[in-house]
Amino acid sequence: MNKLKILILLNLGQSSSLYPNTKCEDGLNGKMNDAIGSMWYTKGEGVGGWLQIHFKGVYIISKFEVRPRNNPNERNKVIELEFSDGSKQMFTILNNNDIQTFHLQDVETSYVIVKILEVYGTINNGGAFNFYGIECKNLEIKEKESKEASGLLKASGVNPKEIPALFNVDHEEVIGVGCRENLVNSKKFRAVKMSEGNHIVVNCYSSCSLSYNLVYGSGRYTKDSAICKSAFHDRKIPGTGGKVKINFGKGLRSYEGSISNGIMSNSKTYSDVTMMFEQIPKVDDIILAEGSRLDVINPHGNNFVPAVIDEINDAPDGKTISLAIEGK
Repeated sequence: MNKLKILILLNLGQSSSLYPNTKCEDGLNGKMNDAIGSMWYTKGEGVGGWLQIHFKGVYIISKFEVRPRNNPNERNKVIELEFSDGSKQMFTILNNNDIQTFHLQDVETSYVIVKILEVYGTINNGGAFNFYGIECKNLEIKEKESKEASGLLKASGVNPKEIPALFNVDHEEVIGVGCRENLVNSKKFRAVKMSEGNHIVVNCYSSCSLSYNLVYGSGRYTKDSAICKSAFHDRKIPGTGGKVKINFGKGLRSYEGSISNGIMSNSKTYSDVTMMFEQIPKVDDIILAEGSRLDVINPHGNNFVPAVIDEINDAPDGKTISLAIEGK
């Protein structure tokens, strides 16, 4: 095996983000809604805003979908897509909030950069996107067929409607929760089945950790505990806020209070439903440990190759990682 030293880069990037807990991957999770957790939001940006997506492999991209903001003053008009081969394609978006589909000139790429060139208005622009295509290593295409009007998808014999989006981090509904809300006082949870084994995903603001709302329990919380403050108490959500999973369990006869993460919870005698929180890892997190597997750009080509983290060393600006390229 040949070894090479590299710095691990994030798989996503953006020019700006409206809130600390709004992430660029929110605009790529397939939900296509103008809501927190379902759309990429810039912070005061229109023209010049950008979003970069690195795919986990090399793909032939054939089409994409875009869903503009609800507010006409926050909609993009012209966007440019730039690909890893250096090519660019421009598209004009209609001034509405419908999901719009665009067909590309088929391009082989490992990433896409979405750039905003023109806008209908500027406040906090952004959007939601889906990209569609075929992974190159699984595609068999004859040379003559690849140039036909039907494009690479027809040549492969694959129906484009059957191809899932290349970047799709989350199909599960995320419920936005205010700082005072709990399972009892909020209408949002009336249709939720809170039986043992079920779960939901909620999104919390960072400010909820400082609220005056009550929390009952430690690790296991009563149904009338403030949801987000309980999640902070349980250390299952970062200080910047974000998504967290709530697992439902059977009610308990008693819940013991404690001080955790700078938050004091109270004791209580009974609740017929128990909340237990579970941290949601970032989709593109890499487990920084020797023996972890990942894909890296081939130093001798333009494709991805499998590798194993062989050695980790401290460096002035972070860490250096020695990788063993498999099969070399």
